[in-house]
Amino acid sequence: MEKIKVLISPNSYKGSASSVEAADYFEKYLCKSNNVEIIKRPVTDGGDGFLDVCKANFNLKIFVIKIPAPFKNKFLRCRIGYDEINQAVYIESADVLGLKVIPAKRQRAIELNSFGLGILLKELDQRNLQKKLIIKKVFVGIGGTGTNDLGLGAASAFGLRIINKNRKSMHAIPLNFESINDIYIPMIKLSFKIFTITDVANPLTGRRGATMMFGKQKGSTDEEIKLIEKGFLNIVKILKQKNYISKYEKLNGSGGGLAAGLKIFFDSHQISASDFILNYLGLKKYEGKVNYVVSGEGFFDEQSLMKKAPGIIIDLFRNSGKKIFLCCGIIDKNSLAAAGDKIIPIEFISFWKTKNESLSLIEESIKIASREILKYITKIIKD
Repeated sequence: MEKIKVLISPNSYKGSASSVEAADYFEKYLCKSNNVEIIKRPVTDGGDGFLDVCKANFNLKIFVIKIPAPFKNKFLRCRIGYDEINQAVYIESADVLGLKVIPAKRQRAIELNSFGLGILLKELDQRNLQKKLIIKKVFVGIGGTGTNDLGLGAASAFGLRIINKNRKSMHAIPLNFESINDIYIPMIKLSFKIFTITDVANPLTGRRGATMMFGKQKGSTDEEIKLIEKGFLNIVKILKQKNYISKYEKLNGSGGGLAAGLKIFFDSHQISASDFILNYLGLKKYEGKVNYVVSGEGFFDEQSLMKKAPGIIIDLFRNSGKKIFLCCGIIDKNSLAAAGDKIIPIEFISFWKTKNESLSLIEESIKIASREILKYITKIIKD
């Protein structure tokens, strides 16, 4: 009898397991059936776990570079990945600016910026010019960031200055954005092209924008969110006056506006998470060639359907009529309904007494979920 082909493509389970680790767990427990053929393709939409997925897919060499942390007077040892064949570098913004590298007591986005990413880009540019590394492209996965500064911090590493009405330079943090009167923007020319992979397709400002939508998870209070939003609107107004952005240009709000900032100040090219997952990671070639799909992440909600990895996978495979096992710590019921009728939801929290247990015991959760998946597949085979 021909084996049932199951594609395993989870996103990361933040704070519990990377995409690669989760895929390994699913493979370990789904392989217990002789009737199942596993195809393992962990995915990333640019957020946490981006570098590990790229390492697995593109055979990257990992280097560590010391850079400034998003908060004052501290440094990070940041990993980057290098693809020697294609002369490309991969950066996970969550490793540079992410909530995972910012202590809980320092998670206050209004006082943080992306300066460290700018220093990292400068270092890569120097190594390229000195031929220590040959770099043609730098891919930046944007997601999971703890900063909300529109990339001004990164540009300030190259000389950008924000200036108040008294013509004094101010520190490039969101706390100061509303009160600035001008921006000095230097010509930034790097020896490589930057490509950004964005984990959500949301606008820069407004109700679904960078600050209003994601400010809370970056530690911002309601008042700080209002202040940062006003600051962003002020920045956009100044940039339009200086013809750095057009009146009708759509700016991506991913990474607290980092995607927009890299485009404005560094002339980056944006790759959608859909394009990256379907074409760069090659998921599209499995459309119509597998019987079932297993995907998931820590928390599935409306953000997941805003072109994040599980939403992209759902869009691809439900159109071909395939059942998708959505294995998550928690699944928002309204978002599940919006995902369509091809979804078979498996909530880890249903196995345990608390949310923390469902994700801290991630391998055991995946083991139980795999048992349910095999039970479903076996029943279909018998019927």
